[in-house]
Amino acid sequence: MKDLIIPSRLNEGDTIAFLSISSGRAGDEDMLPRYQLGKRRFEKIFNVKVVETPNDLKGYMRGST
Repeated sequence: MKDLIIPSRLNEGDTIAFLSISSGRAGDEDMLPRYQLGKRRFEKIFNVKVVETPNDLKGYMRGST
């Protein structure tokens, strides 16, 4: 068994990446405003910059099962 890796705590000014679930639902037209609101709130509360990964809001896994 591998040892648990505990990341460093967030510091003001850090840049972090948001990842969405494989369905990409956060990028859907009806969900995107909620995602963006959550992103803004997270940035404000923790004073960090949030970036999306290139395929974060896309639904690549939809229907693949």
